[in-house]
Amino acid sequence: MAVSVPELDKNVSTCILSIVNTYFTKMLPVFIFIYFNNSSDTRQFPLNTSQIKLDLLHSFLKTLYYSEHWSLYVYSSTVEIEVRKNVSENINKPSGYVFFIDNEVSINFEEEILKLSSLPSWNPRGKFVVYTSQYTSKKTEEEILECFWKYKILEVIFMKNINDFYILETFLPPDILKHWENESRTIYAIGLYRWFPFLNSSRCSNEIFLQDVWISEGNGYFIFNKQLFGHKSELNFNRCLLSVSTYASHRVVLPPKQVNGILVFESGWEINLIQIIAGSLNASLYYIPHPIDFYYKTIYKNGTHVGIMADLIEYKADVAFAGLPVMDIMIQNGDPTTSYGKIKYGWLVPCSRPLPHWQSMFKIFTESLWISYIACIIVSAAISTLISKCLKRINVLGAEIYSKFASNVFNLFAISLGTISSSLPTVMVLRLFFIVWICYSFAFTTVIQTYLMSFLVEPFQEKQITSLEDMLNSGIEFGFEAKYDLFFNLIDTPKSRYVIKKRRNCSCSSCCLERLAYKRDFCTFYNLLRYRQKKYEYSNNDTGEIGICSVPRDFYTTNIAIFVPKGHFLLNHLNNIITRIIESGIYTKFEQDDDYYENRRILIMQNKSKSSGYIQLSLHHLIGAFYILLFGKLLSILIFLLEICADRTRAVKIILQ
Repeated sequence: MAVSVPELDKNVSTCILSIVNTYFTKMLPVFIFIYFNNSSDTRQFPLNTSQIKLDLLHSFLKTLYYSEHWSLYVYSSTVEIEVRKNVSENINKPSGYVFFIDNEVSINFEEEILKLSSLPSWNPRGKFVVYTSQYTSKKTEEEILECFWKYKILEVIFMKNINDFYILETFLPPDILKHWENESRTIYAIGLYRWFPFLNSSRCSNEIFLQDVWISEGNGYFIFNKQLFGHKSELNFNRCLLSVSTYASHRVVLPPKQVNGILVFESGWEINLIQIIAGSLNASLYYIPHPIDFYYKTIYKNGTHVGIMADLIEYKADVAFAGLPVMDIMIQNGDPTTSYGKIKYGWLVPCSRPLPHWQSMFKIFTESLWISYIACIIVSAAISTLISKCLKRINVLGAEIYSKFASNVFNLFAISLGTISSSLPTVMVLRLFFIVWICYSFAFTTVIQTYLMSFLVEPFQEKQITSLEDMLNSGIEFGFEAKYDLFFNLIDTPKSRYVIKKRRNCSCSSCCLERLAYKRDFCTFYNLLRYRQKKYEYSNNDTGEIGICSVPRDFYTTNIAIFVPKGHFLLNHLNNIITRIIESGIYTKFEQDDDYYENRRILIMQNKSKSSGYIQLSLHHLIGAFYILLFGKLLSILIFLLEICADRTRAVKIILQ
């Protein structure tokens, strides 16, 4: 039996109103989108019997408006996108969308979805109700649903008039069908369709099912009264593919392997994390391959996105990670999950090197010390010369030996070096003077030898750069890759602006590191997690000496997270799984285990450096050397006293004879 247009419009309006009242959050906006075929005159509402009726829209909007539960915003495909943006800038995210679609739509619907997604108030996790005219082809319906599926919008109910008696016979209770047939009443029903992806491993794409049926009995009601929106709290992929976009990033994602021509990542903090997530979702992981030169790129100069960024924007990947920071540039193109770690960035500078030994000696023995030492010898030589001349005037035998100033200088210098004088004093006064000079020389040479020995063991180091201020004051050149400009723009201090202004651009991170390590005339900004490994890659092959050091203070710290495309249905599920992983300490265990193996590896790499480098020796280490030195000094004093005694004995014998 034919269905009158007013009755059809009334039932459609009543069905949609029932859905809105039941599932849309009150006090939040409702967006109504009217899409007309471009072939029609879009300045008018081309509503004829084959299209959406104006009465339907009028009845629906009027009922919603007078309910005073929602703010209504009606858009048409004829409204320019800039006008839509201006209107929706200060609007809260809507709880739901209602689409009224013409029967001649297929090609431009995705373009309209993209325009809607550019609005500030776009909410892809809202509830979507799509109604098409009764003449819409099945192909058009599938294309509309595929468009929603492409952009991972799952909360969609697709409404279509059911005129097929066999469908109604299948779904309607027999008593209702018999009652209507006996009274020759018109059977009017609306089918509500939605999809359930991941039914099994062979049916992973969107499968469309009839969820419920609205019939016009009385005021209208749903036959099965099923839940129209909302997924199960535990999503099951049934071994369907979970697309992953990532690249090798030290420790969080280790380099991949090719297994039967398929890219496979096996280890790393985030790889372990995604494997647990995949197990919880019962999903199979598929890693999107990228050319190597795309790994670290995000955007070309012409504005075209590549790599991970492109996968997020174009919905090619379900998840993306590689130690990605939770920052505005990433949030603009994807939604972050709960953060599970931090990443630090800082300055890398040349490591200080030991000074050459001759420079070390001059650093210890300053000019004032050398001048004082020489002056002391000259003054002492002058004193000994005056004493000798005074004794010579009173005719003291042996005094004339030290009456020459030049010979006294050489004699005193020889004694200070620990060697014997060319002529020994025979006069008591001169002997006492020389004993005092020997004591002075002993103290002086002991101190000098102590410092000299310690310097041969651990020489002075060059001045190490320990802060950003030191780096800027040193005048050394610095630079980094353009992607790091963002950190300095976020900090926005006079120093950060100066760094941006004066920095050199690095075409690649390895270029900067090589110049820093080998030429030692450059500093760079770098990921400190990667630095821990890189510093050993650029160590000296012969000595194992580390050439790249980090400034002790971190310059910038940010959270890291997994990213999903904007509005992706997986976000809440991922947040729940990640929260449980963090609370259980599993992710911390990943880091601790990896730290243990990383430290073992680093210790092995450090063995060569430690065996060839300098060791800081304390007094405990050098006490044996000092004992030997003291024994030598005591022995020399004893020999000196024995020489005096022997000379006295010889003189007495001569007198007695």
